[in-house]
Amino acid sequence: MKMSKQTLLKQTGTAFLNEVEVPVAAYKVADGDSLYGLWIKFRSQTTVGAIMTVNKLTTSELQPGKSLKIPLVL
Repeated sequence: MKMSKQTLLKQTGTAFLNEVEVPVAAYKVADGDSLYGLWIKFRSQTTVGAIMTVNKLTTSELQPGKSLKIPLVL
C-alpha cells in the first residue's frame, strides 16, 4: 500500500478552538481539495474536526480559492 506524502505547515497566526488559542497555518483551497484530502496531507498536524471548527464549516464541501485556517493541534 502506497502512503500519501505528508506536507508540514508553518504557523501564520492563531485562532480559537473550543475556547483555546491554537496556532494555525493559512491554506488556499485548490480545485479538487476535500476535507479528507487535507487531513491526509496534514494528518501529523491537525484533524478534520479541528479544521471544520476553526473555519466554522457546516458541511465538508470546500470552495476553490477560499482561504482556510489549518489548526496545528497535533
